Amino acid sequence: MSSVSAVKQDSWTVFFIGTTDGQLIKLPVDKNNRPGCPKELHRASGNQKLFPKILLDPVDQKHMYLTFKNKIKRVPVSNCGEYTTVGDCCVDPHCVWCVSTNRCTFKDDCKDDWLSMPDEYQQKVISYRVVKDSTGQVKIVINVHLTVTETVQSKFTCEIKENLAQLCMPQPQYPQCTCILSDHLSNGLDLTVSIRFQQAELTERLKLIDCSHSILSCQQCIRAGCGWRENRCTWASEGERNDQVCQQFTSQPITTKPEIISVTPSRVSYYGRNHALLKGRNLREVIGVIVQAEMDCSSKESPVWNNTGESLTFHIPRRTNEAVVQVCALLSDGSCHGEADITYQSAPSCTGVSPSVTWRSGKRKITITGSYLDTVEMVAHNQHDRELFNHVNVFDQIVTFRRTLIYKTPPFKASKQNRHGVYIKVANETLSCSAEIFHYPDPQFISFRAKRTGDNIKITILVKNTDRLMMTTAELSVWAIKDEKQYPCILQNKDDEYYGSQMLVCEVENTTDVIFNQLKIMYGETIVQVWNPSLFHQVLFILRLMFLPSVAVVLMIICQCQKRRVVK
Repeated sequence: MSSVSAVKQDSWTVFFIGTTDGQLIKLPVDKNNRPGCPKELHRASGNQKLFPKILLDPVDQKHMYLTFKNKIKRVPVSNCGEYTTVGDCCVDPHCVWCVSTNRCTFKDDCKDDWLSMPDEYQQKVISYRVVKDSTGQVKIVINVHLTVTETVQSKFTCEIKENLAQLCMPQPQYPQCTCILSDHLSNGLDLTVSIRFQQAELTERLKLIDCSHSILSCQQCIRAGCGWRENRCTWASEGERNDQVCQQFTSQPITTKPEIISVTPSRVSYYGRNHALLKGRNLREVIGVIVQAEMDCSSKESPVWNNTGESLTFHIPRRTNEAVVQVCALLSDGSCHGEADITYQSAPSCTGVSPSVTWRSGKRKITITGSYLDTVEMVAHNQHDRELFNHVNVFDQIVTFRRTLIYKTPPFKASKQNRHGVYIKVANETLSCSAEIFHYPDPQFISFRAKRTGDNIKITILVKNTDRLMMTTAELSVWAIKDEKQYPCILQNKDDEYYGSQMLVCEVENTTDVIFNQLKIMYGETIVQVWNPSLFHQVLFILRLMFLPSVAVVLMIICQCQKRRVVK
């Protein structure tokens, strides 16, 4: 350290520290002398040393003057505009989140509708506790730790979801909201809490457990929003909530430390990832997963569930920039073991779908093109209808090369609307594709006619409703059936050729004198049976085949006649 300057900002004292290698570091300290998150504001080229003078601009008080050997540098006290979320903005005492403009800015650049960091240091912006009242009713109490103007307090709302389903939407009174839990907590609850001040939103994932569970350690108990009393875990309303109470309990020595073998997926978007899978050894005592980049001020902890001792599930938190972060397995004594890397990359984008049509029974393979599609978790044809969400199994490599994603369409209910937008879901974000998908009635296979040609049997199938579906023969499988034995019928069209006509031709090769009276046809995951028609229907079928070229000839004659009349 070569120089230091202190500035008062509301209830915080902000230290600007110059280092011998040319850095300017900003360190906020609260009224109880607890430090906040340090941040590098400037790094001089060539490791130039800062001289002892660091001065605050007396006019706007938004810049610091740094003195070097042969120049003076003017540096802003904060780059509020680089914060893109409420949580990131509200750790800087010089910045506020302006609700009316939905961005981070200096306080005097916003009206009276802003959020800012609290008056004293808080480890988390959102905290919670689980309580049980005298009637046995279990509640979760959410607290928000922010400084909020009176104008914004009236816009405070709170929503709690279990997976994607709304668990409750309580009537909040800032800074608190309470939700009554009707479900039992024996298997835990995986919740997402969304705090909103109009457009401004904060999101926190919680893992709730039964506070009366006797095997929980002190650290596990406090982290789960419960209380500790008489050497056991209890409800928060009955015990101590301060984690300092755990310091008097010495944990048993760790005989087998956790090891991390892999984390799947290892590449995620800025939005993070739900239901990531961690595999390893000796994971039974792991209570959380710590995620932290090398230059991060503080780590982020994610709760775990489905812990088998060899694998567990956790959420990868979101962040605002590309980075490689380290992951370790957290034990109840606070130690973290093992190491794995996760790479954060840009958010996925969707530029097109092919084919853009599907049949109503669903399960047609659709290819989405775009970029960074390896981070997509789900695909939907309706932004708000959860029934239309279709899981994309990334672990089975349905996503390829990050630019292509293949999924199967869900079934569609019959409705007047035959087109929908296509959406991709990443963690808790839903992104729109610049494409639509149309759904039409399923193809109908009316009847067939078989004819022997040498050693093979040629089968002609009469089909309806294929002109708009753009089906290819690669999407169809046909078998001829005789006495319950199936004979593959090889389609004559090329695999990538649309056959949109009313006839489909295939051949059963190298068959003896067999007469087929039934076909099995499969498209998507739908199987239909087509029976050999009666003599009357066979004659009608032949007449239809003869009628098609006749219609074409008549149309050509009419067209020629009209041309001659025009000439005359």
